[in-house]
Amino acid sequence: MREIVEYHWVLTLRGTAWPDHRQVNMSANGLYNVVPGETTRKEVCDELIADFQSKHLRMTGEPLHDPKILAFVLQPNQL
Repeated sequence: MREIVEYHWVLTLRGTAWPDHRQVNMSANGLYNVVPGETTRKEVCDELIADFQSKHLRMTGEPLHDPKILAFVLQPNQL
């Protein structure tokens, strides 16, 4: 059986909202289940960015373009 590790993540992005090109900052945190050795940090980050873009579009009706990572933390969810 594959071991699944729960990770805590924090992501802050800055992007450009269209059509008026204003700057938008977004930040969120949550939990992400990872199978060690099968998922990279980049894959997790890319999926979270796509989720941010999708949520922004649903909430505002405007696409979020050219997201830049201001902060990204991904750590095992343990003390």
